[in-house]
Amino acid sequence: MEIFDRSRDASDRFLHWRSTYPESFVLNIRGKSCMLHLASCGHFAFTDYEMILFAPKRASHNKDELEAWVRAQCGTQYTVCRDCKP
Repeated sequence: MEIFDRSRDASDRFLHWRSTYPESFVLNIRGKSCMLHLASCGHFAFTDYEMILFAPKRASHNKDELEAWVRAQCGTQYTVCRDCKP
């Protein structure tokens, strides 16, 4: 699992991840609320690093890994993006 916090370095790494692995999965985390996206989702189509990581993210090639993380860390289920439908 890749972790992207709110740093400039993480922003650059996330853009690289997104372009390298467009079919991977990304959790967008806002407090205890998490939404699952494909890395290629249009919701991530911005270039300003402050906007990219307004919310921390976790990324993986394995959706089950992210689901387990959400259960362990947030105690809830994630919602699924209606646009990219991962």
